[in-house]
Amino acid sequence: MIPDSFIQSLLERVDVADVVGRYVQLRKAGANLLGLCPFHGEKTPSFTVSPTKQFYHCFGCGAHGSAIRFLMEHVGASFPEAVRQLADSVGMRVPEEPRTPMTREARVESARRREAQSRHTQVLEAADVKYRRDLRTARGAIDYLKGRGLSGQIAARYGLGWAGSDRHGLASIFPDYDKPDFAALLVESGLVIQSEDGRRYDRFRERVMFPIRNARGHLVGFGGRVLGKGEPKYLNSPETPVFSKGSELYGLWEARQAIRNAGQVVVVEGYMDVVALAQMGVENAVATLGTATTTQHVQKLLRAADQIVFSFDGDAAGRRAAWRALQSCLPLLRDDIAIHFLFLPAEHDPDSYVREHGADAFREAMREAPSLSRFMLDEWARQHDLAQPEGRARCVHDAQPLMQAMPKIALRLQVQRELAGMVRLTPEELDTLLALEDEPSGPLVNAGRRTLAAAPAAELPGAPASGAGPAPASAPGAAPDMDVPPMHDDIGYVPEFSEPYDPPEAFYPDHPPGGQGAGGRRWQGERSGGKRWQGKGGGRFRGRDWDDEPRDPPGSRRPVPSLSQRLLQLLIVHPELIGGIDAEVETRLAAQREYGLVCDMIRVVRGCGAQHTGAILEAISGSELEEDLIHVAADTLLAEDLPDPDAELRDTLRSILLRALQAEQSALAAKVASDPAALEAYRRNAEEILRLRAAG
Repeated sequence: MIPDSFIQSLLERVDVADVVGRYVQLRKAGANLLGLCPFHGEKTPSFTVSPTKQFYHCFGCGAHGSAIRFLMEHVGASFPEAVRQLADSVGMRVPEEPRTPMTREARVESARRREAQSRHTQVLEAADVKYRRDLRTARGAIDYLKGRGLSGQIAARYGLGWAGSDRHGLASIFPDYDKPDFAALLVESGLVIQSEDGRRYDRFRERVMFPIRNARGHLVGFGGRVLGKGEPKYLNSPETPVFSKGSELYGLWEARQAIRNAGQVVVVEGYMDVVALAQMGVENAVATLGTATTTQHVQKLLRAADQIVFSFDGDAAGRRAAWRALQSCLPLLRDDIAIHFLFLPAEHDPDSYVREHGADAFREAMREAPSLSRFMLDEWARQHDLAQPEGRARCVHDAQPLMQAMPKIALRLQVQRELAGMVRLTPEELDTLLALEDEPSGPLVNAGRRTLAAAPAAELPGAPASGAGPAPASAPGAAPDMDVPPMHDDIGYVPEFSEPYDPPEAFYPDHPPGGQGAGGRRWQGERSGGKRWQGKGGGRFRGRDWDDEPRDPPGSRRPVPSLSQRLLQLLIVHPELIGGIDAEVETRLAAQREYGLVCDMIRVVRGCGAQHTGAILEAISGSELEEDLIHVAADTLLAEDLPDPDAELRDTLRSILLRALQAEQSALAAKVASDPAALEAYRRNAEEILRLRAAG
């Protein structure tokens, strides 16, 4: 295993601009470099490389990473191959050493979890070897695959295998199959089922096996298909520490280069469809894993290509599945992408269609497939009697949530105008009924969570009216009559200690409260569940939530960043400043949920010693923490460099501490009349507030 310390040392010596520049023509654009994205077809450059922050990011498809990630994603190198190639280029020798106990501790306990995930991956890989080996002698399975028109080359390319009928077949490769600890690992990995009475047996039996790999090529699970008419026809691995059906796509790893070449990805319903299409030359197909298409699926698809074609059966079940897929697409729509829905004749699936009519006929059918907007409008017309006023009214009612889920882009306006004609309303009348101007676009994530926008002090409960004197001492929440500074501050009202902070809407009336990143996602700053980041081994960071929202239109003003955003952006660009954050300040941050992501990043940087943004992203590559921080990092590409980062850190931390102390004062003020300790704490906080103001 390559030590993390070496990875960080390597990233300090290589230049991501030089690495990317070997494959992409870059031009100077301010402090950054700009070029056409190598990961998706585009005519206007949106691929940005930062020599100072040492990472790349495409504002079109979302591709991003360090120099190591670029070689893996663009050239197809494995992680060790990419590291060795970069090391050779700067004259470094790659050591092969185990992680040290100090590194495990510094990695916020992630090494223990990564080791567990590594064990899951190891048993899956071992099972995969057995399945592929057993296929060579499984005459019935071979005849079945040949009967479906598959060659040995395609079977090898997709790693097809065979699980025999033995209930304990895996015991032949796992000597500890029956030992409790190892058996528990096999159960957790989804390879073995344990019944209520404690008996264990192989999950997959008498099935053609399809290995499922994630976007980084790691084996995370299996799908098995019966040869005959048995049920279920497809059997997937269960949810495991390394596998989630709602976010993975079968064939995405194998089809990655074909998808880039075509600039398009085709989504089908079964593994066999993917493999059969590849056999016939349609190599850019993927499949969902027996679940409805999710927003996570669509996000991955749009990272891979700007054009998506969903292929469904033409029966009622297929149209329902397509409608669910459409709903998952709506919050992620952009004007520079194209999503289409292909409905094959009822007697065909993609496999049978392409075998009967050929690949060219299938491609032609995809070209003629209706667009997302056409499918949506046609479905509304089909489902409602538009000849009757009641039918038209119901149509508007049913369209409302879908229209509100769409970002505020040109396509939404086009759909709204066409819908208005269908229901015999003017666009203005329909706009009023849909109340689009009053509703947020994007998915209604965390709709129940209260987000407190900043408000002038005079508008708060118990505050005096403008121009009035101090509130009487008997007023609820009033401060006691004592010689301490009043609880007013020129930085405005401070929300509750545990509430996210957003700048006042009145400052930017055209924007909803809360910061919004270049990646099109809104910061909410909350950690949930107390779960931790887990590093590069496929770990999942259950961090604070994001609300997907569209990117700001050109020329629009962006909201003032909250303090948590300011601190995140500062530290991700200048991780060396983290050494100046003392334990007391970090404790204050940890006590406020809106700084949860900040605290996680601080622990990561202290653990790995990252010296720039690209090194941070590499340290958390493949985790959900990466998905969160890349949007923060992308924002920094659009911002000017700070003349004095140290001063910015001092000012930001001072403001954070002031807000925290003022929030405490609000709580203490209600207790001082009956609690002498609260009165003393109030006095101490007041003195500290004076000191901090003077320091500023």
